[in-house]
This record gives sequence, C-alpha cells and structure tokens, in this order.
Amino acid sequence: MKCIRLRNEKKYVKDFLSLPKKLYAADENMESPDSVRQMLAGKHPLSKYFTLDAFLIYDGKEPVGRFAITIYPEDDTAYLGFFECVMDKEAAAFLFSEAEKFCRERRCRTIIGPVDASFWLKYRLKINQFDLPPYTGEPYNKEYYYAFFLENGYKVKEHYTSNTYMRTM
Repeated sequence: MKCIRLRNEKKYVKDFLSLPKKLYAADENMESPDSVRQMLAGKHPLSKYFTLDAFLIYDGKEPVGRFAITIYPEDDTAYLGFFECVMDKEAAAFLFSEAEKFCRERRCRTIIGPVDASFWLKYRLKINQFDLPPYTGEPYNKEYYYAFFLENGYKVKEHYTSNTYMRTM
C-alpha cells in the first residue's frame, strides 16, 4: 500500500471525490463533492482559518482509503476528517498510521476525529441504527468505521444522541 499526499492534481482530486461513490448507495452519500473540492483547493469560506492536507491510500492502482488532516494556527491538536475506507483492516491500519506519522512530523500532540476540517461541517460517527435511512444534518458513514477508529487507538470523547419521532397512525 502507498499513501499519496494531494497537491491538487486532477487525478488524485477525482479519486478523493469518487471514493464515497464507490462505498455508498446514492441515497446514503451525504457528501457535497463541490464543497469538498473547495476544501481541497483552499477556496472554501472556512479555509482561511486552517491548513488542510489531504491524502489517498492506494492498494495497487485502486484508492482504498482517504483522509485529511486539519491544523489550526496556534493549536497542537490535529483533526482527522474526510475519512473513508474500504472494509479492510489492513488498509485502515495503514491509513491511521500514515495520519499519525504526518501529525507527529507537525508536532501535534493530539488527533481528534472524525472532523471534516471544522465542527461547522461534518463531524462524529454514526454508530447505530444503520437500518434507518440517513437523516438530514446527521453524519452517515459505513457501519464498520467505528470499529476501525477503536482498533486504531481512538476512544470516544463525547457521545451525542439524536432522536426521531416516529408518528403512528
């Protein structure tokens, strides 16, 4: 496996944006490709507040994972976001180790994730009720992501509960 750091190359941006389309059904993919493209190019309205470095994990010629690291000035915490990965523990372990290596080189003391650049954007993982369709404004991810984070040294920092009222007739 290899890890590629994006430098806004068209091929890698295309692979970064297409990975969720390979993992999710159309009605499950909550990501806005235009918004992500703006983030990758540093042209999103929030981009002036942080640096964002994006990476792709390849197994041969196929992208099997992706992530981005966001660092705010004067902060020794890094935020791991835009996380997507095929259901492969080895690919996930490689992805997390590459993220940790990058953060260590930048002298970050802590990594928090998943956070897609800002708490104003997507953050946190869905961990249950995958039998229900995605709900507007709530995260949606593959069911196995929670295990990947735990297996790679992350622990739950906060717990959020969302509720839905199911009308009965």
